[in-house]
Amino acid sequence: IADDLGMGKGAVYRIADRAGLTIRNGPPPPAPRTLREAVRGMSDKDALEYALEAYEQVAGQTDADLALGLSLGLTQAQAAIFGLLHRHLGSPVAHERLGAAATFEETPGPEVIQVQISKMRVKLAGRYTISSVWGFGYQMEAV
Repeated sequence: IADDLGMGKGAVYRIADRAGLTIRNGPPPPAPRTLREAVRGMSDKDALEYALEAYEQVAGQTDADLALGLSLGLTQAQAAIFGLLHRHLGSPVAHERLGAAATFEETPGPEVIQVQISKMRVKLAGRYTISSVWGFGYQMEAV
């Protein structure tokens, strides 16, 4: 299918997943807490491909969003959070999704995200504002 469409396999899998079609040979990418278990026993290449696919699905990142965050002087974790907020510019994003964007092993508590957001506000001043959405998460707006 990927060759016929001139697309990568990952893109075809994402389209099929969104349409509710199952075309994978294995289970769909797991939640971040089970990623290590899911790749156990896979070849390094297959494990990396699987992990990247899972990350894209969970975090909703694009290479352009991450690159923009890094170009603004953000750390890798901050760029991941920025990428998710930037993709949903003007809409609130839940703490859990922001945590998943920043780490694979566990979803950090709200205090960890608060510290990252605080540092990001300083670095992004004059370009973007990040506001708290009480009891839910954060929202970013372009200045």
